[in-house]
Amino acid sequence: MRFKKSGQNGGLFYLKVKYNIHCISYCKYSIQYLTKLFLFHSSNDETMSRKNIRNKTKRYYNSLFTIMKNKLLTLTALAALSINAAFANSLSVGYGSNLFSRGELLAKDSVQFAADYTHTNALGGTLAFDIVSAHNTRSYEGATLFHGGVEGQLTDMFFAFGKIRVLDDIDSEMSRDLIFGAQWSLPFNPKVTLAQNLIRDGNSFELALSHDVTIQGVDLLFSAQGGDTDLRRVDNVAYYSIGATASKELIKGVTGSLSVDQVDSDVIDRECIVAAQISVSF
Repeated sequence: MRFKKSGQNGGLFYLKVKYNIHCISYCKYSIQYLTKLFLFHSSNDETMSRKNIRNKTKRYYNSLFTIMKNKLLTLTALAALSINAAFANSLSVGYGSNLFSRGELLAKDSVQFAADYTHTNALGGTLAFDIVSAHNTRSYEGATLFHGGVEGQLTDMFFAFGKIRVLDDIDSEMSRDLIFGAQWSLPFNPKVTLAQNLIRDGNSFELALSHDVTIQGVDLLFSAQGGDTDLRRVDNVAYYSIGATASKELIKGVTGSLSVDQVDSDVIDRECIVAAQISVSF
């Protein structure tokens, strides 16, 4: 499937307008923030020094820069795939009460976008890339999670992969991991994933199980995963999640899905995450 030239120009115009609107919103928010900060300083000269104002302003603009960078990278990645859909296997958009990944809650009450691409060569090796971006509906905060690498079916029973995982969000510094693992064609499809952080001395282990059935045209996927990971600020965090996803093809190439997951870890309270999305396959 390929977009016509007019469609490409329209898509790029939409993304430019959307990004300009974001920039105007950020500028307006900055002016409001600095105005409040100035008024607060004027009425509290004895409790707030100029140095404190400079420090707070510096932290604010660092956070604002990270937000804008996060959104720009997301829009660029999604634009690259949507301009020519032949380069993507699927695109999806939806809503999630949160985004959970390896023991962390990344984006509460968020609109979520996702895209993936795979290409298999003559030798059976596959290049695989996917990106998930979640943006809070009540603030400018968000997170982007990217995976890219190679995978392949080595035998009828054994599937292996090696990838790079990149996590970027507003609350912490960017995280990069080298991940590798395997999955076996056995009951409950056991999958083992190991990860080594490329920025700091940290590693992760995860075991995942899944089982799928089809009932009256509805695909049901039951999944569970658990592991131990070194996060960006905390080490040896144990976590687990268990959930179910129901999906159904609405029309050819368009699928709707609804998922419910129970998640917990050493650094968060137990939470039930509900998500819904629409996916378009090419």
